[in-house]
Amino acid sequence: MARSSLAIPIVPKKPSWKISKTGKTAKQRPSTSANSNRRAKSTVLPKETAEEIKKLKAKLSEVNIQVYEKKEEIFKLVENCSLETQNMNKELNGLLNLEKEHKRIVDLKNQTEKMDESIKHYNILKGIQDEIKDLNKMKFKYIQICREETFDESWLKCEFCRLFFGSEKPRTPRVLGCGHTMCFSCAENRVKDDNLTCRIDGEITKVNGAALEEAIPINFTVATMCGI
Repeated sequence: MARSSLAIPIVPKKPSWKISKTGKTAKQRPSTSANSNRRAKSTVLPKETAEEIKKLKAKLSEVNIQVYEKKEEIFKLVENCSLETQNMNKELNGLLNLEKEHKRIVDLKNQTEKMDESIKHYNILKGIQDEIKDLNKMKFKYIQICREETFDESWLKCEFCRLFFGSEKPRTPRVLGCGHTMCFSCAENRVKDDNLTCRIDGEITKVNGAALEEAIPINFTVATMCGI
């Protein structure tokens, strides 16, 4: 086939200019990829700013190290404070124990003072008792002398059994209701139906169920003469 002599018309490209509503031409906006490239180029920091940021990061690292060291110091201080608190508690317990010991010593001292006073009173009483014993000895000697010189021994004997009176209970001189004196042993033997009859004058001393010691008391005059 023979080629056609008709030439293919060339369509020209549309210009990148747009006509606005106002009739003015406006330049076409660039694509989004171009915008992103421009933004990337715009985020690149200047050299001075980068150096300053680097310095700030280094300084921040130093500050973090200092903060860590300060924390370690604080932990050590807390630990030391805890140890000091424990030591203070031990000292406080020791002081409390010392206070208790002091109170105990004061109590012992007071008890010792009371015992000293008791010992003093005991010594005084003992001295008085010794003096009384000495006086009794002197009295007994005086009574013996008086017996030898003026007294009749019949006063020193029971009017019934004719035995000497003594300090033992059966030999103690007892006075009857009539005034006569007999030893306690003879009085016990003569009690009948709560009645004690005197052998000398026949007068009756009523016992009435009471203790015989109360019904016939000691004749202290005769007892003194006998040195009882």
